[in-house]
Amino acid sequence: MDTKRIESFKEFAGHLEYPMVIFEAESGKVLEINDEAKELIGDHVKRIHIEPGRSLTKLNFWEMLHDRKSLMWHRIRMVVDGEEQLVCGLVNEATVNDQLIYTVLFERRADLNIGSFTLERIVNHAGIVAFHMAKNDGQYQIEYVSRNIRKYGYTRGQFYDNVIDVKDIVCPEDYEKVSATIAYAAKKHIDEGTLECRIFTEERDLIPVRLQIHYIYNEAGTLTDFEILMMDMREELQRNSENAYLSNAVTKMKSVVLVKSYHAGKRTLKYISPNAGMVGMNVEALRKGYKLTEDYIHPDDRDGVIDSIYQAVANGVTDYLHTYRMVRDDGRQIWVENVVTINRISDGEADVCFLLTDVTEQKNMEQELAATTESELTATELVSKPVFHSMDATQLDKEMLTQFELMAQTLSQNASYYSVVVDAKGALVTTPAGPGKDIGQFYDLFERPQMKEEFVRLSGKAKEELLPQSASLSMNKMNVHMVFAPLMVQDQVMAYWVLTSFSKDGDVVIGSVIEQQWQLANAIAKCFYAEEAVTTETRLRKLTEIQLHKEQQERHVLQDMIDIMVQQGEAGLGEICQKAALYLNISDIGIYVENKENEKVEKYFSWDLTSDNPAFFDVMTMSVSEYKVLHNLLKDDKVVTADATSSNLFLSELLRQTDMGNILFQAIETSGVIDGYVVFADKDKTHAFDRKDKHFIMSVTEIFGNIIFGKNKSSKMDILKEGVLDAYDHIRDAVFVKDNRTGDVIFANKAMDKLFGYSVVGMSAGDVVSDKLEQYRNMQGVRKRFIANKKVTKWQSYLKELDQIMNIVEVRLDLSERMDCSIYILKKNKKK
Repeated sequence: MDTKRIESFKEFAGHLEYPMVIFEAESGKVLEINDEAKELIGDHVKRIHIEPGRSLTKLNFWEMLHDRKSLMWHRIRMVVDGEEQLVCGLVNEATVNDQLIYTVLFERRADLNIGSFTLERIVNHAGIVAFHMAKNDGQYQIEYVSRNIRKYGYTRGQFYDNVIDVKDIVCPEDYEKVSATIAYAAKKHIDEGTLECRIFTEERDLIPVRLQIHYIYNEAGTLTDFEILMMDMREELQRNSENAYLSNAVTKMKSVVLVKSYHAGKRTLKYISPNAGMVGMNVEALRKGYKLTEDYIHPDDRDGVIDSIYQAVANGVTDYLHTYRMVRDDGRQIWVENVVTINRISDGEADVCFLLTDVTEQKNMEQELAATTESELTATELVSKPVFHSMDATQLDKEMLTQFELMAQTLSQNASYYSVVVDAKGALVTTPAGPGKDIGQFYDLFERPQMKEEFVRLSGKAKEELLPQSASLSMNKMNVHMVFAPLMVQDQVMAYWVLTSFSKDGDVVIGSVIEQQWQLANAIAKCFYAEEAVTTETRLRKLTEIQLHKEQQERHVLQDMIDIMVQQGEAGLGEICQKAALYLNISDIGIYVENKENEKVEKYFSWDLTSDNPAFFDVMTMSVSEYKVLHNLLKDDKVVTADATSSNLFLSELLRQTDMGNILFQAIETSGVIDGYVVFADKDKTHAFDRKDKHFIMSVTEIFGNIIFGKNKSSKMDILKEGVLDAYDHIRDAVFVKDNRTGDVIFANKAMDKLFGYSVVGMSAGDVVSDKLEQYRNMQGVRKRFIANKKVTKWQSYLKELDQIMNIVEVRLDLSERMDCSIYILKKNKKK
């Protein structure tokens, strides 16, 4: 039986011309070898033994072979006359005359792991060159090389025929490192290793490569083979080089880059630039997950920032700007401007890039700008305004006064006179310097009425002539000699340098030094105020830059909104609201449109930061009486603000009901008529809408108005007529369509035109079908009205225009979320 099996395998190998050997299991004596096998392992082979090679599988080769009798194995060590060959193939076990015989159909192992040509094709197309090297006669030789070695200009035949060896293609400077690495791995019995080196192409180009090496040992622990995967590193090095340039640029710029992945409610940090420390972040702690980027957001702003990101992802927003507070690791609070860019991967999954810039100084300047007077808000006024519009001693720089005191102490240290600076009213603004003998009399001097009168005279003269003025007085038998020298900035007297002496020759002494001291004091003043002028000018320029930046930012946001309006129309309302809310730093926006028929307002669209505040928008949907109050308020100013300072009871009650900090109502106008209002609100009770915010809100409301009311009636009719209303032109009953938001007729069929004798399109539906109950009663008729369901209403009404009682059916249409229309069908009432 087993003999027949052997014959079957021989026949099979013959048909396929496949390498085959037959040998005794115990002695290894070769019983038969075909020509194909001779090509691989040589002629005149006497003995062959086989054993399984090392592999990842834990299956027992011999147990499986004895059990199954035939076994495919991907790594077989075939020892041919003492020389090992790595092969793969089919091993058949048979017993003939009590002798165990092996029949092996094999091929030289042409792959790395599973003996399949499929994997070899994968390797050839993966850009990875594979080698298998085995030790023969004490030297490692290439047993296999993948076909894609051609990418470096070589062929497999050159390696198989020993025309080229591995050391011929490895850079000589790196070959020693490669050899040493393999020797070290063999010594330490390392299974896997990686190293980088350079190789030469056939054209002698030097290419960087990475080698991943798998080492194979026999049962004695001796390294017999190793497999190499060689990967080209040129693209990787180029990417690393480009990344290094980008990283260097990011590090040197004044912004921090963060990239986070948002998926299924989870947030994962993918990248943080090394310069994140400039905004107080701990880069290592963030990378290791010890801290979250959200931990650095100010607690009062944290929920709003996170909700904004999720809202942006949900609404399809691709980029926006957000300004908020952060708390650094050192506890200091800063303001950051965050440019957010969103790359949507799928529904609910997105990569979000953040570009954080510290704008604390700019925010402080904005607060300073907000604190300035209304006349200083114009940039041209700020730039053209003189630096020293009014100057007196109260505006003297403290450091400059310190310098004056130091000067006085130095010059008066060994002198018999006193030095001091006084303001325009004669009050001391520096500590007097001079001898301690008469210091008490010196202080008393400035409290005497005679001295005050003399100061008025001398200071007036000094201010007029811009020259020092001297005087000698006699007070209580005491001679007083004084000089008042004006201290000036831009020819304006701001204070006086005063020298005083009580000695007999004091007038001579102070007269000899006043000129030099006066010039020195004025030089100090000019020096300090030249610096102050630069500082003030710089501050004003920064304020101007901030104004221009804010105006430019406003224009960019509005332009984005206009683009969304043009491209998406009503579908872009959510994105427009989000951009407006982020710019204004508010949490809720609602759009309400007036129903002209019943004078009620209906909610048209609402947006809130957290999507969990429907109660607020319900309160904003006002009753008829409430809307009348608001309508009257909007008539006067077009914008109404409800906050803690509101004295209007109606507005105060709205704040109480909604628990909002600030609510702004902006009228929606078309052709000078109020058609509704937009609500802008925030929960922060400290929030306030300034003049620029209101200007921005007015522009946003105009965009909303264009989206809602900008479509002319014909466009609405075209929407309806697309396959829906054309059919009504072919029925006998009179039919018209009313836009429930405006109350106007936007379509009428031919029967309707014939019934009235003219087209009713554009007219108010209330003028076409009116409920003339009193006139109808006078005709002694019965008024019937009932509602079949929410969408269909039937009643009878007398139409004065036709002088007839008509049966009317109203059908409410659900055409789209943003369009509310009704079809009216009119039939003559048939008397029974």
